Amino acid sequence: MSVQWIARVACLLILFALVGASARFLGNRQRYRKLLESTPLNVFEVALFNACCYLATGIPADPGLFERPRFLETGAAVWGLPALGGLLLVLGFSFLGLTIARRRVLGGQDTPDGLITTGTYRFCRHPIYLGVVLISLAIALLGRNFDGMIVFPLVLLANLTQAKIEEKHDVGVRFEAEYRSYQETTPLLGSIWFWAAVLGGIACLSMV
Repeated sequence: MSVQWIARVACLLILFALVGASARFLGNRQRYRKLLESTPLNVFEVALFNACCYLATGIPADPGLFERPRFLETGAAVWGLPALGGLLLVLGFSFLGLTIARRRVLGGQDTPDGLITTGTYRFCRHPIYLGVVLISLAIALLGRNFDGMIVFPLVLLANLTQAKIEEKHDVGVRFEAEYRSYQETTPLLGSIWFWAAVLGGIACLSMV
């Protein structure tokens, strides 16, 4: 295995280890309350989580392991995929910035305003994870990084799992009926039409 893939796999292992740790801590919130409310610890965890997502899709591809597909070198993919990546990058950072500013806390900390359903939370229930996912995909597209595209589904899975863990052990417990009502009207990580447009755009640019 190449150095690139050793690093990529290490990032994925750390990422899923963080998800597992989150399940343990949030599942025992009273016991680990001091840790979950620690700002330095949350900043470190969030930074590490984000870094692992972005490195997993952004570490340079290893041409010796997977041959670079021809579609990445010809047609609209040459300019179209990076252009789409740039758009998703701006969108992803917008979701992150606006949501963090609205929450005013990071990671597992309680939000001072209770359950938030306005702003970016009207688009999806977990706009921070949506931002992370969009940035991760954008990084792979910007570099037309085939290896990054291959592991992107794992990055998506980690964020989906983390979001479901929070709903099972955190916000879904603390707000109960209010959160169930919110779930019925708001998608987890964006609507199916949004993702159909993103993935459809990638497919079209790859075939033209």
